[in-house]
Amino acid sequence: MKSQKQFHDWIIKEPLGSGTYGNVFRCLNIKTNKSAAIKIINEESIALNETTIIKNLQGNEGIIRFFECGYELYGYCLVFELHIINLNQLRLNQPTSRFSSQTSFRLLFKMIKIVEYIHSKQIIHCDIKPDNFMISQDGDIILIDFGLSEHYQDFSYHQKLGFKGSLQFASPNQHLGKKYIPIDDIIPLFYILYQNITGMFNHSLIPLSLTSLFESFICNSS
Repeated sequence: MKSQKQFHDWIIKEPLGSGTYGNVFRCLNIKTNKSAAIKIINEESIALNETTIIKNLQGNEGIIRFFECGYELYGYCLVFELHIINLNQLRLNQPTSRFSSQTSFRLLFKMIKIVEYIHSKQIIHCDIKPDNFMISQDGDIILIDFGLSEHYQDFSYHQKLGFKGSLQFASPNQHLGKKYIPIDDIIPLFYILYQNITGMFNHSLIPLSLTSLFESFICNSS
């Protein structure tokens, strides 16, 4: 029988998802018999950055709860509270694959509140998308995946950096490879709002007036 990998008191179980820098698995605590999510990252700098940021953000109900972290032979491990369904999955589970306008705006306000909190800590998420908002058993929204996040100091200027994030929900600044500023976390929330209401999304579907509004926000933030 193949032995299971273990990190501290956690036995690593089935995979939950994968990303550019690592994979996420369900894990089971051998002392409490409770499940959690364990993220295994291969790139040390990415892992240490996420660890620093997530520790700094703890204590807010809209941020994924962090348990512990450390090195193993197979990678750097971070253990988080387990949530099963994300916002995109919840939307697709609806009969029409979309939410009512009332629900969509309620979700938007909750997401804005979470993003405003991380900005108050001088952090930009850099990968806002429906898959990174989990739904708790109580129906609350939880922001996850801070692997691409960064601290910001002076965002009064732009600098060419190259693209990072998710293409579908990236802001114009991200597509242009400019330095990330807080508005780049806000614009994707309105893309998510559009998708939640209509059940579909790509940049060509956004009305020109809405696109112009986003661009004006960026200009005013420059």
